[in-house]
Amino acid sequence: MSFKTQVALLLGAACLFIVFVLSWNNLNKPGAHIEDPKTAPAEFTLGWEETLENELTLLSIPESILKMEDGKLLIQHADTTSLRKSVEFSIQNNYFSIAAYLQLQMAANTDHIDDWSLAGQYIYTYAVQMQDTSRRDFLMGEAMYCFDKILEKEPNNRQATLYKGLALADKRETMMLSIPLLLKVVREDSSNILAQYTLGMLAIESGQYDKALNRFEKLISLQPSNAEYHFQAARTHELMGNKEQALMYYTKSLELTETPEIQEQLKEIINQLK
Repeated sequence: MSFKTQVALLLGAACLFIVFVLSWNNLNKPGAHIEDPKTAPAEFTLGWEETLENELTLLSIPESILKMEDGKLLIQHADTTSLRKSVEFSIQNNYFSIAAYLQLQMAANTDHIDDWSLAGQYIYTYAVQMQDTSRRDFLMGEAMYCFDKILEKEPNNRQATLYKGLALADKRETMMLSIPLLLKVVREDSSNILAQYTLGMLAIESGQYDKALNRFEKLISLQPSNAEYHFQAARTHELMGNKEQALMYYTKSLELTETPEIQEQLKEIINQLK
């Protein structure tokens, strides 16, 4: 991992988590039908048993909520009322992975859009914190399953469209499939932070630096005090060979950054570029 990538990750992690929470609650507005890119069915060697096995061992989960028996997950009380209470209990006790699994089971029981929305939200949030690649891929697949369930019922649902796009963008093999979904979101709402940011990062990944710069400049116009967006604009200018502009944006990112560790790293980047 390059030095600049490490700085970007430090700057971006908290920012994107906050954006995720805010965006999920404010996205679902009427829009035109969204063409859904067709993806091949994913094949996973893992399942929820393997994903949750360690957590069930480490966490003090009451067996009345969830337990492992003969290598299988067992929910003692799988009716809707009990599942809702178990999800609430899990969230209150920071058992977010367990809440994600239980919410998925509840959505399968009720087949309600709100339950599928929560299941997709919980699973996606759990997935983006997962470092293990195989488990992360499995969880992203499960999140997309939830978003697909929503889109079957409401093809215009912007929440599900956005987050299916984000889940597709998480994996190199499917990231190009995310672009039509994310573009549709920004065409309907150019101020959508997550879609603009992800499209900017994908543009960098594909070497389309002009497009990336447009995305990050738009983000800066929306949130001028966000150090991450200035950093990404600087990085894009540097990749384009625009040294002076890169220094300007790196310097602005430094001014906006409050974390001493990141400040030192940014100073080193600036000194190397001078």
